[in-house]
Amino acid sequence: MILTEASQVQKKKIYILDEDRVSMATLRDELRKNHFEPSQWDNIEKGLQEIRSNPPDLLIFDLHPVEKEAFQIIQDLKASEPLKSIPLMISSSSRDKMVQSLESGGDDFILKPFGIQEILSRIRTLLRRNKLQVRPEKEGKIKIGDLILFLDEKEVHQKGTIIQLTFTETKILKALAEKPGMVLSREQLITSAWLEDQIVEEQNLDVHICSIRKKLKTLPFQTSLIVTHRGFGYKLDTFTL
Repeated sequence: MILTEASQVQKKKIYILDEDRVSMATLRDELRKNHFEPSQWDNIEKGLQEIRSNPPDLLIFDLHPVEKEAFQIIQDLKASEPLKSIPLMISSSSRDKMVQSLESGGDDFILKPFGIQEILSRIRTLLRRNKLQVRPEKEGKIKIGDLILFLDEKEVHQKGTIIQLTFTETKILKALAEKPGMVLSREQLITSAWLEDQIVEEQNLDVHICSIRKKLKTLPFQTSLIVTHRGFGYKLDTFTL
């Protein structure tokens, strides 16, 4: 039997939690055509049980069915092993939900209704980012004054206190830490934290910066480590290190 190239590669499992059966049926068909292995649940509880017992390679989670509890569910997923390393795409028909979705731990946000090619592109991008995430870094850590950024663990340590970062937050802080005191443009930071073929709005970067700042403020001796240069970008303030 002759195997095609696609059949030799293990298909990536894509789980979809969304009660909209019609539009999700179309997405499932397109995912199969593009050599993914999709599964969908309109019952959120059953879907979450399957995710925890048999984790996917990527999860698409629609906010609408459980809007009141949605952000807590996102936080719980991202706080547990091995689910915290799984790319999580949040979908919603309300753009207003984007900021809270990303702050809660979502890796990407897509507005409904979306085009099939757009979501396929984003899925491939998230999967490539996650693959890059497991590549070893030299030393695996960066010292920032009395802070230590552990790249693989996505953590910041300071005198016994530990805060957890997302993958994107780690990449942003790494870019700033490698050039302390130097102002980096938004474009430079987006290039450092996202793949070059991924379309990222500046607002998305600002949301991640805001999230990093909130987390750093929980450390014993840090307040305004990241400084804004309005209309341009951000820098790591060497005077606070």
